[in-house]
Amino acid sequence: MTTIVCVLLIPVFLAGCQISRQLGYSDKREVVKLGFIGPLTGEGASYGADQKNATLLAVEEINSNGYIPGKRLEVVIEDGQCSGKGGATAAQKLINVDKVKMIVGFACSDETLAAAPIAQAAEVIILASFSSNPAITNAGDFIFRNVPDDSASGILAANLISQKYKKAAVLSENSTYAIGVRDSFIKQMEENGGEVVADEIYNVEQKDFRTHLLKIESKKPEVIFINPQTDLNAGLIIKQVRELGLVDPVYGTLYFGGADTMKSAGDAALEGVIFVDVQGVAGEKGEKFLARFKERFGDPQNQYLVGAQYDSIYILADAIKTVGLDTSNTRDYLYGLKNYEGTLGSYHFDKNGDVVGVGWRAMTIHNGQVVPYEDSKQ
Repeated sequence: MTTIVCVLLIPVFLAGCQISRQLGYSDKREVVKLGFIGPLTGEGASYGADQKNATLLAVEEINSNGYIPGKRLEVVIEDGQCSGKGGATAAQKLINVDKVKMIVGFACSDETLAAAPIAQAAEVIILASFSSNPAITNAGDFIFRNVPDDSASGILAANLISQKYKKAAVLSENSTYAIGVRDSFIKQMEENGGEVVADEIYNVEQKDFRTHLLKIESKKPEVIFINPQTDLNAGLIIKQVRELGLVDPVYGTLYFGGADTMKSAGDAALEGVIFVDVQGVAGEKGEKFLARFKERFGDPQNQYLVGAQYDSIYILADAIKTVGLDTSNTRDYLYGLKNYEGTLGSYHFDKNGDVVGVGWRAMTIHNGQVVPYEDSKQ
């Protein structure tokens, strides 16, 4: 699926430059194409839709107020399908056919890791807003992300659990993201003196997890850490845990905070689940953006996702304004960026293109609401 958008966010997302003429924009402005890769179909589609909508919101603002003098942005949208194959195919098309020099999006690490070598070889910038696998750190000097490494999320979950429990079980999806979290979780549990008594991995397409859950129960863990790739599976797993009357308490990853998780599991099943999540939007800029996003599209699956994606477009727009369109200059600009003030607060990129200044936090479901873990104990 490919969509080319010039000026965006009118009632139906139309393609074609006639939109700019209808709305009074000058056709004389130089067109700068951005590529977008995200999961627009499949179980991660709700995250991809949020990412796409945050992109469209930012591009509409940039084009309508002349943010980049003499230039306007177009977005070529490709479905990465939350898979390596989808990410690679989309990257090849965007780079070789559409001739884009910058690609944004990437809700899934599999998409990013497959697209990265293609972009790196072509000296095309990737700025990923929700791909947190540790391997992305070494993907190349044209590859950046403004979401923190997910190894820290596994460490935080292990630290939370080992404060109270010694024997843990982990149930993980067989995906790049989830296995990265699993590895850091198990390592930290063992370093903390705990033991992972059950380590189960399920296939991406699975919807019945009872066999894995009963194996886990037979090992008599004190606590279970559920580690999916999508909100749908997060909801289905916790629902089956409750139906079987299995181990409690339950800890999980960021997918337990999504609106679709609530729909697939129900509030009662989720009550009391403690999960690690990236921080939300921050400050006046973040709150204003979130209000605009909610008014247009409703509640996002994850605040960080849409904030990081919105910031990505403005970061690249600032780069275009400052150093032009040569991607070597863009790369150097991003490495030299100091304390970018975005919807997520103040942050920058380190020598590997990883974000510095934002991190992970503990959250829980309390009375049907997602709240900071510490607040639930008041």
